Amino acid sequence: MYATLCKTASKFVVTAVLSGAALCSHAAELVNGDFTPYLGGINGIESDFNTAFAYEQTFTPVANAILDKVVWWGYYNFGSSDSSIEVFLDGSATPLSGILTTSSAGNGITQYVLDVPDSPLTATKIAIWNKSEDVRWFWQATTSDSSAEPVAFSLQGSLVPEPGTWALMLGGLALLPVLRRRPVH
Repeated sequence: MYATLCKTASKFVVTAVLSGAALCSHAAELVNGDFTPYLGGINGIESDFNTAFAYEQTFTPVANAILDKVVWWGYYNFGSSDSSIEVFLDGSATPLSGILTTSSAGNGITQYVLDVPDSPLTATKIAIWNKSEDVRWFWQATTSDSSAEPVAFSLQGSLVPEPGTWALMLGGLALLPVLRRRPVH
């Protein structure tokens, strides 16, 4: 009876430890809603020097998220592509800094990835615009409807485990030596 109970308890503890470890190791997840772009053709909202302001999109972040990358899609209607694009969170006057890379998403649409220093994500608004005076840049929409919102972007990062997750994992680890002991007859 005792041996069966120990086996069952051991399986439970190992499962708790492994589950806690898995929850603690999440990486490169979406930390906002998934605003996937419409890639069937160019369709977006102008957000450049000509509009005199950056188009702003609201979102709901995931709790306990650490921001690592900002990904968005856009296209040029006039002028050549350049790296004069700035990303702002929550109406900040200072753009995010990081390494910007671009790649073609097809149909004249470019995917932009801004790799930023890891920081807690508390923002609920994102604004992206091209500050060059000689281009017309559009932030790609999520549908083919020209008046539709939202625009396409995703915020990627990792989740900070909640204290309960750490407690579950550490408690399970602490119980492993106790369960390994054999009863003395």
